[in-house]
Order: sequence, then structure tokens, then C-alpha cells
Amino acid sequence: MHDIEMHGVSEAFALCWQAAGRYIQRQVQDLLHSWLKANLNPPFLEHLSFRLGNQLFFIRIEDVDDKLGVPGSRDGLRAIADGCKGHACLMPMRRVMKAWVPAAAGWGLLNLQTSRPINPVALVSDDRIEMTDWELQDFCRPDRARPFGQAGQETDVMAGKSLRRPVDMVRG
Repeated sequence: MHDIEMHGVSEAFALCWQAAGRYIQRQVQDLLHSWLKANLNPPFLEHLSFRLGNQLFFIRIEDVDDKLGVPGSRDGLRAIADGCKGHACLMPMRRVMKAWVPAAAGWGLLNLQTSRPINPVALVSDDRIEMTDWELQDFCRPDRARPFGQAGQETDVMAGKSLRRPVDMVRG
């Protein structure tokens, strides 16, 4: 059993979170359209999550100077990543002047267990991955049956999306 914090976030954390999401989005030249959690609504098992290829990434943002109130916990991050067969990532951020920037190189992501850098693109494979029970339940939700945007309309890439992997990743 995990204690899950249900309180809101500070404006300072919201600015850090926004900078982290934009940074990740730029790593793939704004082509990342599979955000799973990209909102500041509790509970906070992870702060951001996305799908890239057949892999799921769950991110906890942390202030390297430990001055920012950060909701959630590493245990919550581990639980959601394990439950979804995804990657638990830390994204250490540092405030430089008035801006938040990643403290780690590359994608700015570190493996929760090893603290080694993670390159999400390098983890994508052609392997077929069995859907988890969470993905299967999400797949069956009626509100996921319609597209997120109509042709010609812009959609917000920082809005919550489905937990689905590509459709060919079906339960075997």
C-alpha cells in the first residue's frame, strides 16, 4: 500500500514541471504526441509520462538543490512504472537565473534504480509487448474510441493521453 499525496502544487513547481515537459518534447523535435500524464492533477505517482514506440516512460521531477516542494514519492513512481512494465525515470532539474533546466545530459532522464542516464529512443524495439491489465482497461474506455482532435485542428501535446501502446501490441 502506498500513501499518495492529493494536494495541489506550488506555482514554482508548475514552472519547473512545464520546463521539464517542454525539454522532453524538444528531444524529438516536437514529434512526441503520446503523452500519458501531462497535467498537474493529483494523485502524483509520476509527474510526466509518455509512450515512445513500444516503451512507456514515467518521470519524477526533482530539484537538485532541494528547495522546491515536489509532490509524490519515488515509491509511487516505482509502483506506476512496475505496474505498467515501463521505465521509472528521475529528471533532476536546476534553477538557473529564472529558468529551470535539466541537471543531467541528453534527455535529462536518469534510471530510478541505477541513476544512469536514459535515452528513450535507444530503448525502443520491434519486440511485441503484452499489454498490462492497466493498458487493457484503458483501451476499453469508450472515451478513447474517438480521436483527440479533428482533421485540421491543433491538439495540445501537453494534455493527458491514453495509456495505450501501438495497436499491434495486443494481449497474446
